[in-house]
Amino acid sequence: MLCNVVLCDEIINKLHIYIYIYIYIFFLKLMFRFGVVVMKILANLQARSVSSMLPFSGSTIARNYMIWLCHQSLQACFVGHHTIDTFFRELVWSLKACSTGFWPKTKSDGSPLTGYAAQMAGEPLMDGFTIWLWAVIGDLDYYYKNLRLPNSNSKCPCAWCPANTTTLKWYDFRWPRAKWPDAVYTKAAWLATAFSQCPLFNESLGITILSVYPDWMHCKHLGIDKILLGSVLWLLVHQVLPAGLGDAEARLSFLMGQIFEMYDQLGSKHRYGAIKMTMFSSKSSAKPILKGRAAEVKCLGPVLHEIWQRYMNTRIELHNNVELVLRGSRHLDFIIDNSPDSYALDETQSEDLIVTGFGYLSVWRDLAQDCKERGMPIFGMTAKAHFLMHCCLLSRFILRVLLKGGSSIYLPNVWCVCFYVCCVT
Repeated sequence: MLCNVVLCDEIINKLHIYIYIYIYIFFLKLMFRFGVVVMKILANLQARSVSSMLPFSGSTIARNYMIWLCHQSLQACFVGHHTIDTFFRELVWSLKACSTGFWPKTKSDGSPLTGYAAQMAGEPLMDGFTIWLWAVIGDLDYYYKNLRLPNSNSKCPCAWCPANTTTLKWYDFRWPRAKWPDAVYTKAAWLATAFSQCPLFNESLGITILSVYPDWMHCKHLGIDKILLGSVLWLLVHQVLPAGLGDAEARLSFLMGQIFEMYDQLGSKHRYGAIKMTMFSSKSSAKPILKGRAAEVKCLGPVLHEIWQRYMNTRIELHNNVELVLRGSRHLDFIIDNSPDSYALDETQSEDLIVTGFGYLSVWRDLAQDCKERGMPIFGMTAKAHFLMHCCLLSRFILRVLLKGGSSIYLPNVWCVCFYVCCVT
């Protein structure tokens, strides 16, 4: 009975949150229709913080998400009144104080401090320590919309080099003949581009494109691996598995039995409970892209590699190329998984990662062209493959940051960004 009561309380609390969300959505609709009037009303409200305006007192996570809902929906993008830019200017002001180790003497806009802050101006801030922003990690949408870096779907998709779709092809993975790795931006070259306008970038603090890193998980497991494994599943179900098994649904059911068996053989930690046809082959998307969490996708790769080797026809070039791509993808994860505590890979490991990455992506590119000529909508390649190779090229220097970008679940990740800082004396 006690368990039932607790469960009911949890459900009621969740219902309260949903009700408040609906209230805020209604409020947001009013904002869009009567924005000027509502803003005048808000201007007369005296509130110490956004949190104090919330009509409920729930968990910290629930309150933070509600605050973010308001911020995300009400942010302004006008000249002189840009919400994200204002936030970054405040952040840079704070980071400047942290880098000096002393309390600031003025506000971020240069105006005088008041109250306790004015009394502490110029005093030691952290007992001899300083803080410097080390790395900015985020997904590609965050980089484009908030940091004003290139759109990953454009003809010039890369923030770290001038690769494009014409003269310096981002999909050129011929190692070492590809030219774009030698064109990676230096700090001076990047500052000369149009992509350094976000207020977060500050040369005096050393925050440039050299502080921004691609995220291994989003580029690989939640990026190109979903296309790879979705395409392999599509081939197995529609072409490779014996026709005597029945229709596509029957072949998928048989394949799931093979997958569960291989999960046990390989000792996979993160497993799909089921894979339905709609999870990799839907009417809304012409290209097979597997749905799932990063850990599930990662653990499915070796499983499908083993199953593919069991049913592939070695006399068919396309089948051999698929096997090479699966093998290369699997080996990349093997290298990373065998260096779990390394700040960076050693020279031998890094070279193996780079050569393997360029090699299997080069085969993938040829495979994609072959499938396109055959009229099969599989193995499409996106610019995330290019960003993955930037991860590989950086692995000798700063591997930990590349791997941990998507691992945190606290509030900054609601912004799709994780700021790493280091403290020094």
